[in-house]
Amino acid sequence: MAQHSTESYPSSGEETFDQGEATTTSKLQNVIFKVITLLFALFVLVSFNVVFLLIVVSWLPDAAWLAIISDPGDPADLSHRLHDSILPVTTWSVLIGTVVQLYRPQDRLAPLLMALAVPVIFALVELATGTYTVMGTGPFLFPLVLIALLHPRARELVRVRQLDGVMAGLTGLAAVAWFSFAYGQVQLQRFASPGDSHAEMEHWNLMAVLAILIIVWGLIGASDRPGWRLVAWVAGLASAWYGFQSLLFPAASAAPLPWAVAAIIWAVVYVIVAERRARSAALTGTEGAAPMTSGR
Repeated sequence: MAQHSTESYPSSGEETFDQGEATTTSKLQNVIFKVITLLFALFVLVSFNVVFLLIVVSWLPDAAWLAIISDPGDPADLSHRLHDSILPVTTWSVLIGTVVQLYRPQDRLAPLLMALAVPVIFALVELATGTYTVMGTGPFLFPLVLIALLHPRARELVRVRQLDGVMAGLTGLAAVAWFSFAYGQVQLQRFASPGDSHAEMEHWNLMAVLAILIIVWGLIGASDRPGWRLVAWVAGLASAWYGFQSLLFPAASAAPLPWAVAAIIWAVVYVIVAERRARSAALTGTEGAAPMTSGR
């Protein structure tokens, strides 16, 4: 009997060693995760510092906008105005989704997916239009994939237990219009005539990316991944941003009046539903409902 007991149970020393080794590995992974995340956030901030300022410049009157953006203030550059206003939407979403990982990343799964979606959608659109280059999206895609793999809850990034029915329904309704818009922009990029400055700067690609991102972000915001509320707000603000820019400063890729208003109304309704869901989750204690799992 004594011999049987000894063989059935491992020694406490071996168990302590295994647990200690696992803890050390987890701590090392966490340090590497934080360092890479911080370095990538700094890279984005430094590389696109001017683009981030467009979040303010985009609202200036045409004359002031030309004085800052255009050299030497060519009125023809106004045709690029809407496209330039979309650049900060994509860059800010990458930066925000990355920076929030530095604090309690286990509660920020959805924002990381929001950031990762940007280079992924860019790459897919570029492949569709024949303009793909590794250096175009690689500096964003590869670091974000590495950050995702090192994330403390990496396995849960692709796991969805459920979607909020109303938010998913609103996203599905908007997807019809956004996909149609994206298709039109892709066609403009693919069959652009020689000398098309929008095609040369891949502005048609950019607008197609925005349309698809709003759909993707809308679904991420409708999911039960921790941090979904932030992504829901970004999806709503992106749609409203495009709608207001189309109304106030119509240029290439601007939506006609009814569709611009529809984009704004959708954004308001979507965010209101998200806030009601967030309040309900807070009252019931189910906010960030995805369960915590140990390790990866």
